[in-house]
Amino acid sequence: MTYTNNVIKKVSEPYSFNDTQTFISCSLGIALFPQDGETTNTLVKYSDLAMYHAKENGKNSYHFYNNSLYEKKAKKFILATALKTAIDKNELYLVYQPQVSCQDEQISSMEVLLRWNSQQFGPVPVGKFIPLAEESQQILELELTESALMTNTQESINKLIHLKSLGIKLSIDDFGTGYSSMSYLKQLPIDTLKIDKSFIDGIPDDQNNTVITKAIIELAHQFNLETIAEGVEYKHQLDFLKTTSCHYIQGYYFYKPMKADDFEKQFVLASDSQ
Repeated sequence: MTYTNNVIKKVSEPYSFNDTQTFISCSLGIALFPQDGETTNTLVKYSDLAMYHAKENGKNSYHFYNNSLYEKKAKKFILATALKTAIDKNELYLVYQPQVSCQDEQISSMEVLLRWNSQQFGPVPVGKFIPLAEESQQILELELTESALMTNTQESINKLIHLKSLGIKLSIDDFGTGYSSMSYLKQLPIDTLKIDKSFIDGIPDDQNNTVITKAIIELAHQFNLETIAEGVEYKHQLDFLKTTSCHYIQGYYFYKPMKADDFEKQFVLASDSQ
């Protein structure tokens, strides 16, 4: 596609505006007549879908429309519609997962996690329905992901300062997976950095994950923040985290997320019987 590449290259060239050099990126979506559609409206709609797919896969690129793009959007719409009625159908429920002190291995706190068991789709992964809930504004968001914090940063900072004034402790989830800005990190009134499971996987054998995990923990110490390592599943991961002075861990090595009844049996009733 020499023509398409030339268009992207030409649009991406820097230009001057008010004595400032400016750069823009270009993402193209392509729908072909007649195999993709025979009307202008259809071709524009399908090329638009292809363009957004190109943007998701990295800017300065192009993508041809195919039926799977339409099917993907249709499935997403159906899932989002089902999510709107999930509360009324009692499909959403909470599970509880203890957070354990890394040094003495005692429970320090509990995280409450949302789950969705759809009558239509069965158990829906968190990674699918939480983004849908955020996009459709069905959440009041208190624990923000790193990517959410770095969007509309000043507005996020103001809201967090207000929440902090109410005595609410705040943490950044999935830290290190987005596009951190150290200048914003020092302004955020947060208490805890949560290290994403993707970095805990493979430590200490994976050198890259080991270096990143140690760097995040050291960064947190410099800012007087606590750290929680998510997704700890093996003893060698726990042993390594103890050497880094990580504060807390969370994962299957100690406890899986459990429903309220199971939590009550394991902790509340057991404590009462002692």
